Amino acid sequence: MRRAADRGVHAGRAAVAADARGPTGRGTVDDPDFTVGRPGVEAPEEPTSEIWEAAPVTDEQRRNGFRVIPPADRARVIFRYADQKDLLISGLVEGGNEIAQHPAVVDVPSGNGHVVLFSINPVYRGETRGTYSLVLNTILNFDSLNAGRKDPEK
Repeated sequence: MRRAADRGVHAGRAAVAADARGPTGRGTVDDPDFTVGRPGVEAPEEPTSEIWEAAPVTDEQRRNGFRVIPPADRARVIFRYADQKDLLISGLVEGGNEIAQHPAVVDVPSGNGHVVLFSINPVYRGETRGTYSLVLNTILNFDSLNAGRKDPEK
């Protein structure tokens, strides 16, 4: 009978050797990996979306949809920042490529109301006057925030 210390050393070597193999446990990392008796299948192409858009729901997510947000509850981008080449470059815009094409104002349905998210503080004392109208427009039109909302396909 082997000692416990010897079994531990042996098990450690086996674990290292298993890491050098493919996912099915056969061959090396460089060898093609396949399962015997099953045809080879290429991985499906992942759907793409723009930076400001929510990622499209895949067929797998529709089947196992416990994490999929229902279409009526999904966030909607109201405004987004311009492309990097179109951003106004001033003394205060440094690293504009980090905000280019990202959402600036987002509307999220919540229960019977809405939550409007701003990427800036629109009522900060040093902001431009144009941002105050974003807040005023949201307050005055609180009951019409669903206007123009298109429900995506289910």
